[in-house]
Amino acid sequence: MKLDLLNVTAVCLQGRQEEFYRRADKERLQRNLSYMVKFFNFKEIVFINTFDINVEGVTYVPTEPISYMEYNKWCLHNMINYVNTDFALSFQDDGWPL
Repeated sequence: MKLDLLNVTAVCLQGRQEEFYRRADKERLQRNLSYMVKFFNFKEIVFINTFDINVEGVTYVPTEPISYMEYNKWCLHNMINYVNTDFALSFQDDGWPL
């Protein structure tokens, strides 16, 4: 049974270069996103990253690598461009909803 969150868009921006990630990090990202698809019925899960993690049910948006400061500015000024619902849930590679 999925938790119905059709008024929520889940958004993740990962701005690090692919070379930064170890294999275990990529596997964790795949696991986290697969978990979210399996147990939550979000309106959309948007994954913005320098490489695609290939999880069905997740919208991938490519981006160039960004700095920590650029990430913070993006959250304040640009995240809204990826949210078409009343609410947004921002998540990162080391955290996800339970």
